[in-house]
Amino acid sequence: MHKDIVEVKWLKEHYLESKLVIIDASPKAMVTKPDYNPPNQAIPGSLPINIKQDFADASSQWPNTTPSKEAFEKTCQQLGITNKDHIIIYDSLGIYTSPRIWWLFKVMGHEQVSVLNGGLPAWIEAGLKTEEVKQYEHKTKSKYIASYDQSLRIDYHQICQNITLEKFQVIDARSSGRFTGIEAEPRKSLMSGSISNSKNIHYKQVLDQGKFKPASQLIKLFSGHFSREEEVVYSCGSGMTACIVLLAAYVSYNKSLSVFDGSWTEYATRQGLLK
Repeated sequence: MHKDIVEVKWLKEHYLESKLVIIDASPKAMVTKPDYNPPNQAIPGSLPINIKQDFADASSQWPNTTPSKEAFEKTCQQLGITNKDHIIIYDSLGIYTSPRIWWLFKVMGHEQVSVLNGGLPAWIEAGLKTEEVKQYEHKTKSKYIASYDQSLRIDYHQICQNITLEKFQVIDARSSGRFTGIEAEPRKSLMSGSISNSKNIHYKQVLDQGKFKPASQLIKLFSGHFSREEEVVYSCGSGMTACIVLLAAYVSYNKSLSVFDGSWTEYATRQGLLK
């Protein structure tokens, strides 16, 4: 489909390549699914990460905030990742958290990074072996250096200015019910609703049974909301599922890589849209 999305068949064929690093980005817990339990299965040799601890700014009041350049470098160094590695990212839900980690590597200037289409379920469905999830030791193993493009991380003030200036189109990846305000937010302190002038493409609309839909279907979907050349900023509840829609658009239609990092959680809180 695209170099940023690889299939299970491709990974099976390239599995033993020395510069291939597989990251297990499976969530440890989910606000939207309180009963979620992470499986104790992993692709053999993959590096398990904790997104909240390893690839987010724990000091931020907003969930999943982009880490600093230095913190990102430290995590990659501890994982033994080098700048020349081809990073393959997957998660236990097919496509859910893996695009967020893909986006972070893009923001940090990593050249070769891909998401495994269908993730762990597709790997298991193909009859391939798994192993128990392992823990890695936090120690420096490489000299990874990031090149942080902060322009791809859109903040609250830019979002507010854009409501008047309309320099970019905001695409919200939450459900239509949350977007229109008729469905409750999973974060119980927040009211539902949407940013003025934003448009809604629920992340599930770009997926089919845990995998990305074909490019022809994605192009048809996106062309009804924005143009190929338009500057687009993706948002959701916390900056996670926004990256699913972003990746789908990136590989098929529009090259924007911008995310409103605080997303609806930050916007609603700052706007006083609280219960």
